[in-house]
Amino acid sequence: MRKILLAIVAAAPFFMATPRVHAADISPASLRVPDSAFAPAIVDPFRDRPQDNQLANSTKNDPFRSHHSMQYADDQHGADLHRVDGYMQRATWGDVVLSYEASTFQSPSYALNALRDGLYQTSNRSTMKAARSPETCTNVYHHPCAMLPYCLVSCSEGGQEGLYGVAQFNSCLIEVKAEASPAVFDQAKDTIQPALHTIMRVADGLMSQVCALPNATSPSSMDFDLIVTRVEYAGTGPDFSLTRPGLTHVRAGTRVYLSTYVSVTRAPRHCRVDAEFVVRRKQGVSFFNTVSRRVSTSPGLYRMVAVYTPRTPGRDVIVGRIAMLGVARTWTTAVRITK
Repeated sequence: MRKILLAIVAAAPFFMATPRVHAADISPASLRVPDSAFAPAIVDPFRDRPQDNQLANSTKNDPFRSHHSMQYADDQHGADLHRVDGYMQRATWGDVVLSYEASTFQSPSYALNALRDGLYQTSNRSTMKAARSPETCTNVYHHPCAMLPYCLVSCSEGGQEGLYGVAQFNSCLIEVKAEASPAVFDQAKDTIQPALHTIMRVADGLMSQVCALPNATSPSSMDFDLIVTRVEYAGTGPDFSLTRPGLTHVRAGTRVYLSTYVSVTRAPRHCRVDAEFVVRRKQGVSFFNTVSRRVSTSPGLYRMVAVYTPRTPGRDVIVGRIAMLGVARTWTTAVRITK
């Protein structure tokens, strides 16, 4: 276990050297991931909130408190993880419960200690013999990251089976988990891990903006507009002048582009632009994709594209979202899918 943890956090000094903002300057709301990250799970509106240290220290109010040996913050005794603030979301997917929490810490070293503590505590408390060694995902997200199956109360005695994931990005920590009864978990095991990775991937893109800003960079040094999100035939080139109308009707089975046009007036060189595309129908989210690129020049015009093939007739509502340096813009449009 110790050797694996050392391998997971071996790259930590590199990431800790990345310029960063102070944790106290990060708004808890900026750590929230969009509901689409949980799709097809439904986010609980009563568990979609900023999570201050008072809430985080309570096992009743925080889904991850039981995964740590110490309180997130303890002003009286100081024996804590030095957490500053955070945001928590919970979603249900049938009988599976998905939880997400992003926390800021006083320094990257404290965030890394919280990652280690989460893995050690989950492993030590788990009654699953196979859960002693975490599976690294550092190679996926390129900073300290791991996942670990667990059962904190004996699964044979009615305990919930779960999968815990944790990743550190500078002074921020991402924690995710899925829990269900052993029977349900076994049936859904092939989809649970990809679902958690989807949440972590979306959160990772968010943290790269919110938690890794150079000290000299702030949202005030950046200005951009989301011009439009629309549907275009696949293979068509950019239409920055918007002389070509977007599609309002598409035949099922036709490959199209979901295109978001962005005007960047001012931005730091190589600033990252994250685009998110969500297609909704009455029954929920039918398509979700994210695309990222770097700003090469500013001012400049950019097109972000996701490839989409509608399969059945109906009305698709398309939500395009652009995020830069923690600031987001959205655009909603619709297209009719015909036979």
